[in-house]
Amino acid sequence: SQADLNSQFLKMAVKMAKDGFSSADAPGTDGGNLACAWAVNQCASKALGKQIGGGLATANMVVVLRNKHNPTTKPIAGAVIISASASVGGKWTIGHVGVLGKVDPADEDKTLIYSNSSSEAKFMQNFTLGRWRTKYATNKKLKVEFFELKPSLFPGASDIEVG
Repeated sequence: SQADLNSQFLKMAVKMAKDGFSSADAPGTDGGNLACAWAVNQCASKALGKQIGGGLATANMVVVLRNKHNPTTKPIAGAVIISASASVGGKWTIGHVGVLGKVDPADEDKTLIYSNSSSEAKFMQNFTLGRWRTKYATNKKLKVEFFELKPSLFPGASDIEVG
């Protein structure tokens, strides 16, 4: 079910953060500096049996998400949050992608996000939804989008044990 997939994806994101999952050696990411899509794909692969897709680029990942997964207007625990890299005012602006954690509908500053930290080259709980919106929507002028991964695209997910 959708709820089971969201829960399994979020459990893996929390586990990866707790374990200090490193992106430092991820190929093509400048030592983990540009590894947010790589890390979210690793999370999906570990939790659900395969990657979301799009490679290392949020601009490519968002195309996969828009074409194959379920957009949602509100944050849902275990969904993907993405502010894809895009041209803003004629200048290429780098975006970000993560996994929504515990959602507090009353307070976006208490809604948690797990993503790759460029400065630390590791996956961690490093944003709240409020901080994300300030950085990516207000300051960088990028869209903030939410997607629930489509369970039918991860047929083996229920067999994977997320410890």
